[in-house]
Amino acid sequence: MPLELISAVALWHGLLINSDIADQQTFTFKIPSSTPAGNYLLRIEHIAVHGASTVGGAQFYISCAQLTITGSGAGNPAKVSIPGVYTGTEPGLLINIYWPPVTNYTLPGPAVWPG
Repeated sequence: MPLELISAVALWHGLLINSDIADQQTFTFKIPSSTPAGNYLLRIEHIAVHGASTVGGAQFYISCAQLTITGSGAGNPAKVSIPGVYTGTEPGLLINIYWPPVTNYTLPGPAVWPG
């Protein structure tokens, strides 16, 4: 059965941004009950933006897990393709964090699926 790539990874945004992850071994999160049964790829990204003032300068540190979801969820989450989810010119991937001072950061990635 093929893996489905969905925008559910966006559910992690608040957790990752607001947490000190240096010593964290596990993350607890809820998969929406409306998620359809199937095989999914959960992709966790840490994006270093210290070199992101030029296209291709953002550095991705990635971990993935394959998930098998069971149940009777009937939702319709948007699918994404990897590669292809980023162009490299998104505001959160092409940003100078040194000057002018950053006052607002736009998270890169697909829209959050509300489940």
